[in-house]
Amino acid sequence: MKNFKHMLFAGLFLLTLSACGSSGIPASNGESSVLSSSSSISENNTESSLESSTESSTESSTESSTESSTESSTESSMDESYEPTVSYIGNRSVQYNEAQDEYNVLFSLLDQEQNPIKISGTANITIKDSRNNVLFQKDIDFDESTFTEWTNDNRDDYTSGCWINIPRKDVKGSANSTGKLTLTVTGEDYNFDPYDMSITDLPERKVNIKLPKIPTTHIDKRYSDEISYVTIHKLTYNQTYIDSEGKASVEFEAIISLDEKSSRKSVSGHAEIGYKVYDEDDVVVTSGDIYTNNLAIGEKSKQTFTIWDLDPMKNYTLKLFDRV
Repeated sequence: MKNFKHMLFAGLFLLTLSACGSSGIPASNGESSVLSSSSSISENNTESSLESSTESSTESSTESSTESSTESSTESSMDESYEPTVSYIGNRSVQYNEAQDEYNVLFSLLDQEQNPIKISGTANITIKDSRNNVLFQKDIDFDESTFTEWTNDNRDDYTSGCWINIPRKDVKGSANSTGKLTLTVTGEDYNFDPYDMSITDLPERKVNIKLPKIPTTHIDKRYSDEISYVTIHKLTYNQTYIDSEGKASVEFEAIISLDEKSSRKSVSGHAEIGYKVYDEDDVVVTSGDIYTNNLAIGEKSKQTFTIWDLDPMKNYTLKLFDRV
């Protein structure tokens, strides 16, 4: 009986050991395998992430470098190929500088981007009065040294451009003080159409009249029984007015005496001298008489008379005549 119990116990013990041997040891090895597998997956994921990040960074850096290089190359190419040329003209004006007694002709030349540019060229300038008489005409060369900056009256805005001076003494006298300035600007690679501007303060030309030599004596024989010898001791004239059509009025002043050799019955009386005004073509443009006051022999008087509608741009001659 005891032997049977011992044998049964021994059998159960062996059975237990067999069960432990099939489940306990592999469990320990399985955990190690799981950990090892997990570690391997983590390393693979890390390597994959690093490789992806590196490739992405490399591609991004390459693309950025390529774009930057391309942009830099393009900008460099544009800078090297960009050559400013005259494309526009602006700020054209003319003003009279009283302090310097000159006219200032101003204009700006602009490139493709409408930036001011300094370059050589020629300005053709023509000045005409209101009656279309040419007072000034000249081709004036300019270069970079002719360019400057000027400001407006409020000194709050500056303009860069070409500044050309025309002395007023170089401009012929005008029938009146206003007219037109025509500016034409040309260069080696540019050409702008003529541009008209109003101009003021033109020098007014005075009527030029050639007078007879003074003193001069003439005879008044209007009356058969009297002869008056009339002597002009002084004769001057002054331009007094120019009308809207550019015609001038001229006032004359004469000092006249009745000579002692005159034969007159009356104690006193007036005398006359005739005059005519000729133009450059020796054509009579007007005529009239100079009257004295009632004079006794040996007395003098001052007389004035006016001639109208003379052209300041022409020359005239005044001649005196006997009244017979």
